[in-house]
Amino acid sequence: MFPQMAVTDVTYIVYLDEELCDGCRLCLPVCKFKGMISIPGERMPMVDQWSCTGCGTCVTTCTQGALTLRPKEE
Repeated sequence: MFPQMAVTDVTYIVYLDEELCDGCRLCLPVCKFKGMISIPGERMPMVDQWSCTGCGTCVTTCTQGALTLRPKEE
C-alpha cells in the first residue's frame, strides 16, 4: 500500500522573463520544490511547471525582476 500524500491545488506558477534574466541562477538553490532547474549549456534556468508550487520564494530572490507569479493556465 502506498502512503497518502497531500495534493495541493496549484493556482499560481512562476514565469521567467528571458529578456530580464541575467543568468545569475540565484533562484535555483532557494526553491525547495526544485521548481527552477538548470539545463546544461543554457544561460538561464527554466521553470519546471510540474514541480513549481507557486510559493514565490524565487521571485523575491531575483534581483533582476525576471521572475513573476501568474495564474497557472489549465
